[in-house]
Formats: sequence, structure tokens, C-alpha cells
Amino acid sequence: MFSKKQLKMYLKSENGSTTVFIGIILVALMTVSISLIILTREKVYDGKVDSISSLSARSVLSKYNKPLLDHYGIMSLNKFPDDIEKEFKFYMGENGIDIGNLTVDESNYLLFNIDVFEKEINDYYKNTLIKNLTDKSEDNGSASEDVSGNVLRNKTVIAMLPSKDTYNVSDIDKASLVDMLKSNNISRNDKFLLGKFTSNEYALAIFTNHLNKKRETSFFKNEIEYILTGKFNDEDNYKSVRRKIFLAREIINAAEIIAIPELDAEVTAMASLGGPFEPAVKATLVAVWATFETSNDLKILEHGGKIPIKKNKDSWATDIKSAVEGIDNGYIDNKAKVGLSYKDYLRILLALKDKNLILYRMMDLIQINIQGYYDEEFLIKSSATGFAVNFSTNGRKYIYDEKYH
Repeated sequence: MFSKKQLKMYLKSENGSTTVFIGIILVALMTVSISLIILTREKVYDGKVDSISSLSARSVLSKYNKPLLDHYGIMSLNKFPDDIEKEFKFYMGENGIDIGNLTVDESNYLLFNIDVFEKEINDYYKNTLIKNLTDKSEDNGSASEDVSGNVLRNKTVIAMLPSKDTYNVSDIDKASLVDMLKSNNISRNDKFLLGKFTSNEYALAIFTNHLNKKRETSFFKNEIEYILTGKFNDEDNYKSVRRKIFLAREIINAAEIIAIPELDAEVTAMASLGGPFEPAVKATLVAVWATFETSNDLKILEHGGKIPIKKNKDSWATDIKSAVEGIDNGYIDNKAKVGLSYKDYLRILLALKDKNLILYRMMDLIQINIQGYYDEEFLIKSSATGFAVNFSTNGRKYIYDEKYH
């Protein structure tokens, strides 16, 4: 044993200084080693929590709504936060992680959020639908004489629709519709015909219309017409859209009677019999003939045909004598190879409609159909494409997000 005096002398010696220095180094190394061990253990635990959190979240998400994916290309979880909490905690516990203070937040992933919904359908259209459209975009059917269909009367179902009291905008601007149809530059690649938004093309590819009633699991026969009109009666939806197309075509046909020399000459010759009332008679004849031609135009569209964007004498179907005498010559097919089909008119009407209203009414149709054919408790408002969890374990807090795709 060293006395205090001997210890001081030893520490002051060269050997003593070396011993002190080595001791300090050893302590420092031990401190660093312990810190590294603790840090490594925390990192290992963090990695374990991260991987098990991902596994647990994906296990929860695996129970997606199959009809929603099969029919509409959307992966969505239909569970309330409390149910997600129970399942997530169970999966974490099964993998050896006990968690506390668990909260679940779906707010950033709710399908009712217009941005979330739009992204989902746009992704599905761009990644899947657009690859399968060889030209399924054209309707090859024709409308039946019976325009009646289903009527939604259930007040509870109506009250829960996503569009109910959510968005209120004016109807389609008919003047804009006429101006667009008068354009000589409209083509299949025009931005209006392709739709201002990819969501319009998704709607045309997924939902039925008056000439295309291909899905048996649709409550409404005229789904695109519902998106455009929002009535709960199939027949009313179609008639409303038909009136819009009729009005636009009637205005255009009246202008073309004057613009096509041969047609204008026929009207002028017949109006000359009115003597001093010739201008008024001519205006009346133009209106009557335009209406008569437009009625035939709509029959062409309803039989799956096309109406030329700009007509000439050869593509004009009716004669003025039949128009004046009200003779029903039946359906006169102009057999036009180039022009706008009924679906093209729907495409134009969608392009003129408010985007958000279109999206909300798409949600309506999805909810109505899934409730009616698969799950009567399904609601867009409780559907989410992912969720975030906030929990604590081992004295530390963790935040984790998981979503489909």
C-alpha cells in the first residue's frame, strides 16, 4: 500500500503520469463503448420497431374493399380508427412489441378528400385503363326506345351521398357548349374532347351511359348522365342531357341552313311565297327545319352514329318539305364516318362541368353501387387509402405512415 505522500510522488514520476494517462484513455474508451452499445441497441430496436410496424400496418391494410378495387380500381380500407388501433396493436404484440398511447389518424388518406380521390382515379386511369383502351371509348350499342330506368327513393341513402350539400354550382353554360361545337378545329385529340381532366376520361371508361349499359352491378343505367345532372331518376337524367345536346345542335343547324348555299336557296324560295312577310316566314322556316334536322341528329346519336362537326349539303339528312309538313320519314342515317358520337357529346359536357362536382357525383355512384350490391354499410367518408399511427414503446415515441401503392 502507498501512503499519500508516496502516491503523490509516484504520480509525479514518469511512470505515474503514464499510468494516469492510460487510465483516462481507458475510462474514455469504456464510456464510448458503453455509449455505442446503447446506441446500437437503440438502433437495432428502432429497426425492429420499424419493420414490425410496417408488417403490422400492411396486415391491417390487407383487408381492403375488394368490390371497390375490382370495379373502380381503388384500394381502400373501410375501418374506423378504433378498429385499426385494435388490429395494429394486436399485430405488434404478436411480434413481440408492446405499445402504448396508440392513436390512429386517417385524415390525410380519406377517400372523401377530393384530392385523395382524384389522385386515386387518375393513377388508375394512367397506369391501367389507358393501356386497355384499344378503342373501347366508342359505344357500339344503341339506345332502346324505353328510356325509363331506376329511381333512387331511399331518403337515408340520399342523405349520406358524398355530394349531398357538399358542392353547389350552376349548370353547364349552354353558350359555351354551342361555341365549342361550332369550332372547326375540334378533333379526337382536342383537349376538350379528351376532357380537361383525366378524371373525366376515367368516368367515361368506368361508368355506364345511355348507349352503354354494360355493368350489372350499377343502380343507374345512365351513370354519366347522373354525373352531369345529379337527378335521382334515370329517365330524368337522360332527358336532361338530351335536351342540352338538342339545343346545341338546333342552334348550329339553324346557322348551317343559312351557311350552306343550297339549303338557304330552298328556304328563300319557299319564304318568297309569303310576300311582304318573307323575312318572318324565312326565320320560321329555318327554325322548323333546324328542329326537324336536330330530331334526326339525336336519333343518329342514339343509334350509335356520328354527327359531322360541320355539315354540308351531302351530310344534311332531312328535306324542307317533310319538315314543314311534319312528315315522319323515320330515322335517316347519314352514315358519317367522321364526327361526334353520343359519347363525344358526353365528353364535351363533362369538360364544361365543374370538376369537383363531377368527382363528388362519381363518389355518389360508387357508394350507391357498393351499398346496393356488396356492402350496405359502405361509406366513402369512412374509406381511407392509408393511415398514420402514433405510439410509444420502450420509453420512446414513434410515428409511422402506411398507405396503398
